[in-house]
Amino acid sequence: MIEQMEKSIKSLFDVCWENKYLLLIAAGLTIFGASYSTGFDNVYWKFVVLIFGLSIIPILATSFFKTENVVFVTIVMMGSFFVIFSPVFDVLDEPAHFGRAVYISEGNFKLQNDNDKLQISKDYDKLNKMTGYNGINRLDPKKNFFHTKLFSMKTDKNKQSETKIKATRPYSTVMYLPSAFGIWLGKVLSNGNLGVMFYLGRFFNLLMYAIMAFFAVKMAGKWKMIIAVFSIQHLPVYIAASFSQDAFFYGLCLLIAAKFIQLFDKKEAITYKDVAVIGVLCGLMAFTKLPYIMLIGLMLFIPIKRYESKKVYLSNFIAIALIIVVGLLWTKYYSTLEPTDLPGSVDQSKQISHIISHPKAFLQSMLIGGTNTVLLLKQYFTFGWSYHVSDIAYALYLMFIGSVVFMYPRRLANKINPFFKLAIIGVSLGIILLTNFIMYLTFTGVGEPIIKGVQGRYFFGIFILLTFVFNLSEKLFTVDEFGRQPYFNEEKYNRIVLFVSILFLVWMCTMRVGAYY
Repeated sequence: MIEQMEKSIKSLFDVCWENKYLLLIAAGLTIFGASYSTGFDNVYWKFVVLIFGLSIIPILATSFFKTENVVFVTIVMMGSFFVIFSPVFDVLDEPAHFGRAVYISEGNFKLQNDNDKLQISKDYDKLNKMTGYNGINRLDPKKNFFHTKLFSMKTDKNKQSETKIKATRPYSTVMYLPSAFGIWLGKVLSNGNLGVMFYLGRFFNLLMYAIMAFFAVKMAGKWKMIIAVFSIQHLPVYIAASFSQDAFFYGLCLLIAAKFIQLFDKKEAITYKDVAVIGVLCGLMAFTKLPYIMLIGLMLFIPIKRYESKKVYLSNFIAIALIIVVGLLWTKYYSTLEPTDLPGSVDQSKQISHIISHPKAFLQSMLIGGTNTVLLLKQYFTFGWSYHVSDIAYALYLMFIGSVVFMYPRRLANKINPFFKLAIIGVSLGIILLTNFIMYLTFTGVGEPIIKGVQGRYFFGIFILLTFVFNLSEKLFTVDEFGRQPYFNEEKYNRIVLFVSILFLVWMCTMRVGAYY
């Protein structure tokens, strides 16, 4: 036993020594990030040790794990930091998402329109009062982990009506099952310890995203590194480590992009099974981010010769029709749920009347909204929603992700045809416009010129799919019959890309420490 332990320790030491330069860089960045985030006024060494310690396992994993395994480990390890140390209700809209998860964990699988039937534990109200959250000050600093002391609190068995959970009405119960299960499991295991319930709920949401990312990377073939980089970006991991249903949305985006990559990378013809898989994935988008059901339309722009038969190609129209029906039925259903969290100036029927009577003003609002969306994209690359934004990290990350998207030197088995690229641009614009239109109807006051509620994080799927359009590896590099660049050390390249991605997650962690600790 002792001899085996000695061998294990020696093996671990050898691996660490082989990666000593990577570990030193990670340690240096952790110290710098922790100092930079506080304006070089203070360094919280306990957090430096913790963050660096969490990063060691993913960094070492790049040496001997498959890419999909590295992604899974990275999300779970670094995401767990956000699970614990992101303040309660730190992520935008987390109060409503938490309330919905509690509602489901107590056996309520259908969101009711009757306010009296929206009974949930007073834990929701307790956390609201503890954090001082009121929906207006949501960008203000929250109390950190050490101030809330959730592990010293017990769940409240008394219930009260919470109408704010109707804010989650566009989202299906399915999106909240992992976090609801975590709350329920925590309640059973800890005999109602609120800290265990809350943080297990967050963790299971993160775990769901990690699993979806794992399968997406595994599916992506020659472009698995591109999907891997998007999977472990800072914002998806940070948001997945909360109660936000966006974790499911991000996972779906990765799976859909990976499936399209697979369709272009495989030598076999596209079958009914492929159409069914992409149809189900796009159909699920109706229950999380409705505009993204438009992605199913991309199947029509893959050349017919890539399909097993003409009938298989035509089956796309059946899939499109079914998804449209599902989207309309779901929209009709959740539209019957009357919100109570919106300003009095928001009225869908009056807004529609305004559009009909003032089409020019409506078109101007849509044009402004579409243009502003481009500016909102910076939100996605911002390290933290509220404050302590890192302009340095933002600029560096743009260069990094740009180099991966534009110059990843691997060619898929089948050439990406120009019509498919144009279709991606068209669908992306459609998603942006439809998102703005929905927010104009449901979140913007009647007649107001500026569309409210649109956020950069809604367009994660567009970022990934634009890789099909902007990857220039074939023009920049000479590739062989296997899609590889001669003399290209793929293993070394992938390790460097994964390592840099992990470093940005480390930076994100240090920024949150500076913001709240």
